[in-house]
Amino acid sequence: MTEPSEFGINQAFTDFWKSMEDVIDNPKDTAGRQVLISKGQALAESFNYMDTQLKLIQGNIGNELNVSTEKVNSILKQIAAINKQIQAVEPNGYVPNDLYDARDVLVDELNEYIPVSISMVKSGGNANAIAEGTMTIKFKPANGGDEVTLVEGRNYASLAAVDTNGTAVDGDVDDQATNGYAEFGAINISDLGDPPADAVANAANTINYNDLETGKGKLLSLIDAYGHSGGQGLYPEMLKKLDALVADFVTAFNNQHTAGFDTDGNQGVDFFTGTTAQDIKAAISDPKKVAASGVAGEEGNNDNIRLLAALQSGTRPNLQNATFQTYYKSLIGQLGVKGQEAISNAYNSTTLHLQIANSRASQSSVSLDEEMTNLITFQQAYNANARMITVVDETLEKIINGMGRVGL
Repeated sequence: MTEPSEFGINQAFTDFWKSMEDVIDNPKDTAGRQVLISKGQALAESFNYMDTQLKLIQGNIGNELNVSTEKVNSILKQIAAINKQIQAVEPNGYVPNDLYDARDVLVDELNEYIPVSISMVKSGGNANAIAEGTMTIKFKPANGGDEVTLVEGRNYASLAAVDTNGTAVDGDVDDQATNGYAEFGAINISDLGDPPADAVANAANTINYNDLETGKGKLLSLIDAYGHSGGQGLYPEMLKKLDALVADFVTAFNNQHTAGFDTDGNQGVDFFTGTTAQDIKAAISDPKKVAASGVAGEEGNNDNIRLLAALQSGTRPNLQNATFQTYYKSLIGQLGVKGQEAISNAYNSTTLHLQIANSRASQSSVSLDEEMTNLITFQQAYNANARMITVVDETLEKIINGMGRVGL
């Protein structure tokens, strides 16, 4: 949003209101009227630019959501392939620890995208008692719906993120707009197969937003930013608020402008067109069309331009009883608070993740410090044993070679 800035929407509003002062002071001055029109165009273009940039980033998030879903598919496929290898060797008595470790790494990576639960299925045959078997991976909806099986033995499902129109989520947010805003619809799940086919049917074939557990997984975070469920989400909400600001501003300004009269004595026309940040435009280019007068035929009258300027400080019921600029500033303030919360949550989550990882590593991994301590202990024990052998060797040497035999 680049605020505060010399080129942002807030500054464009300030320049627009300020340009009215010259028209108020000299309503007949064509130059002042032309500046007012130019500043109106600049304000409209600021909204257009902001809308374009927000949708561009929203589209990038859509692409990232699509890429992340493909990454999940790759992980599921790799886990199923490892299961297949384990099924082939375990019945012969082998314990493929390297495959177990590789599979565990993939499960950890999968859980970064979407929370899953696992269960183990023994391979049978002459499998060793400590053999882990194949892994079944399931997603359990947070709202208590049917579990979705993602991996079962050598079979695996395939995920696809789609918008509310049923097309793949991507960077073209305008084509995916519902009620004006792009929205995530669901994650479609194919039936299990090797490769995916109608091999093992899933109880549910979609994961909806409400199925995802709050605050868990990269996919959910991307969806929260991209947008979902009737315009909810970081970017749709900001776009809706900007559109609400534009709609109320254009309506109020046009209503007052059309109540005045231009330099030819004609009733004023709309100063702006459009109702959203995307399509707002300055509607007039002729300085004579600026309806500064409150009375027809009085070119030097400035009653209406005064009323237009007064809109700057007027509160708007549709904008939480704030002025146009204070409403926009509140959006920036709320965004700043969310940004600080995001930074704090990221730090806390990283710290907690590290603690859990260290705790798990203390149980299942090799501690280099512990191994070094043991190495030093063994080294000292070896040195002590060597010293003891040397003492015994020297003692025997003294007894055998240094002591005479009495009576001989």
